[in-house]
Amino acid sequence: MKITLIILSAFFLISCSMFSKDTGEVISKPLTAVDSNRKVVLPQGHSFRIVLPSNPTTGYTWKAVVDNPKVVTVVSSKFDADSSGRIGVGGETTWVLMTRNKGDATLSFSYQRSWEDDIPPTRVVEFLLSVR
Repeated sequence: MKITLIILSAFFLISCSMFSKDTGEVISKPLTAVDSNRKVVLPQGHSFRIVLPSNPTTGYTWKAVVDNPKVVTVVSSKFDADSSGRIGVGGETTWVLMTRNKGDATLSFSYQRSWEDDIPPTRVVEFLLSVR
């Protein structure tokens, strides 16, 4: 009876640790548009990346807005052209961001031409972050 109880207890502890949602692991892959509109939980003092497809040769660029800069700040952004080297082919824009303080923040990215203020963006991507 004791051995059965010990085995069941061990199985329960192992299964709980395997399926825990808060594993303490840091997200190592960049966030993409697929991750938008889902709450992403990150630790304080953590840098992370967001990567979105873009093609500045068309005049369109991403504009990033952080609604709570005390929680998350943009460290840098960089466009990387497609590796084919063909003219007019897009690439990816990558932002490096840093979590600062605990709290919630929304990151909004709008894809538009900078000179077309009265025209809505062609695409909007939002990320909901919770820093713990």
